[in-house]
Amino acid sequence: MTPRLDPLGWLLVALVGWALAFVIVALTGFGGHWRALPDDPSLAPALPKAVTAASGSALGPLDAYAAAFNRPLFFPNRKPAMAHVPGKSANDHPLDAILTSVIDTPTLKMAIVQDPKSHQSLRVREGQALGGNYGGWKLTALAPRQATFDSDGMGQATLDLRVYSGKGGEEPTRLGLTPQAVAAGILAPPRPPPQPGDAGPAGDDSASNATDTGNADGGGSDASQAAASAAADAAAQQAEQIRQRIEERRQQAQPAQPPNEKNQ
Repeated sequence: MTPRLDPLGWLLVALVGWALAFVIVALTGFGGHWRALPDDPSLAPALPKAVTAASGSALGPLDAYAAAFNRPLFFPNRKPAMAHVPGKSANDHPLDAILTSVIDTPTLKMAIVQDPKSHQSLRVREGQALGGNYGGWKLTALAPRQATFDSDGMGQATLDLRVYSGKGGEEPTRLGLTPQAVAAGILAPPRPPPQPGDAGPAGDDSASNATDTGNADGGGSDASQAAASAAADAAAQQAEQIRQRIEERRQQAQPAQPPNEKNQ
């Protein structure tokens, strides 16, 4: 009796047969060698030629933007900003200035210099440039009594802090003899001697007034003169002590002189 295969069995047999056929084709190298067909120009259409426009750039010539460059729209003064070019410029003047103040704090480093010609004070922070005639000088370093400036065309310059030495300046105004001046031990300037032509009734009146005052004071004048003299001496000593202290402070404020200069 011959066995019969059901439909599922026939399907499996067909799949196995196709698998064997593919294995045989792969092993024999069928389809492994191929070659390309020769080029046929008639099959590919010709590319169109690029057509260049006869006119120039759509932006137009550069001269058309001269007005926008000379008067910028977004600048408040409608003037172009001038860039700083390293080298010799109009602001490269010798740094002939006086350092009057130095501010050196963790949050602010500033120097204040004065132009001796115009007496104008210029404030500049570290890393910024001076104004006025010294626009080419930039503050690069600060010390307690010095400031270092650098210029592209003039090199480097160091300014020392100006310290008042107690010499020079205007003479103080002379005042009359006041009770405060007497207490401080300051004497009034001597009066000029009387001229011969000045003697007259006024001189007689002053002499008589002085005589009357001396007689009226009597014995109490000696005690008052002694007390006034003692107060004047104490005030003079106090004024001398204050003057010595001020002189010591001025000497301490002045920078110490180098040893080589002392030996010379």
